[in-house]
Formats: sequence, structure tokens, C-alpha cells
Amino acid sequence: MRDEPKWSAAHDAAAPFGHVGRFLAELLKLASDYGIADMLIFHKLSDLDNVGDQGSAMRALASSLLANAETRIVYRQESDQLGSTATALGLTGTEQSLLPTLGTGQGLWRIKHRSFVVQHQLHPAELELFDTTGR
Repeated sequence: MRDEPKWSAAHDAAAPFGHVGRFLAELLKLASDYGIADMLIFHKLSDLDNVGDQGSAMRALASSLLANAETRIVYRQESDQLGSTATALGLTGTEQSLLPTLGTGQGLWRIKHRSFVVQHQLHPAELELFDTTGR
């Protein structure tokens, strides 16, 4: 049933690289053959700096996963993450300056070479599940 949308999500995607990095990379390559859209979630892109040693094959593999992503969604970033996030994602100065100003539910969507600020709308039941302001 290829007509039904399917998603595969890896939350905190940098964490498992020590053991399953190659498997994850192969899974992402094969997913499109089965109509699966993959989502890798990073809390901070600087987490990729903890994957393998500088110049190692594992670090290169982790970086290639990010480089191959055609759609990137970035939420508000702390000031200490702005430079590394902008460099890793190839953000313009304008895009980088937007990141610390994004409000709750707002994200900068980069789709190939175009960018949009998107306000996500949640149903009240979804908001109850995903509201992290009190945590």
C-alpha cells in the first residue's frame, strides 16, 4: 500500500551513531523505495560533533545525513548555537538572525534553497500532548 503516507522518525538522532550509524544511513537510502519519509530530530546540531573523532568515517557519515536532507526545520535557538547551526545548515545572515526571535510553534523551514517562517497550528488535544512550556 504505497498510497498511505509512512514515517520513520529518529529522535535525538546523533545518539545511536556509535552502534547503528551505518544501519541508519542504509535505512534512509532504502526508505524512499518503500514510500517512507524519514525524519531525523536533533536537539542541537552540535550533537553531531560528538559522533566519532574529527575526520573519522563515523563523523563523515553523520554529517552526510544532514547534508542529504532536502527539508530542514529549525526552531528557536539559543545564542551559543546560532553560529554552528547557521554554518551546518548554510543559513543566510537573515535566516540566522530570525532563529532567536522565533516564538512558540514557529519554525524556519528550509526546503532546498527556499525558506519560510511557519507558525504551526495544533488541535487542543495535540497541544496538551506536546506542550513543553511547563516542563
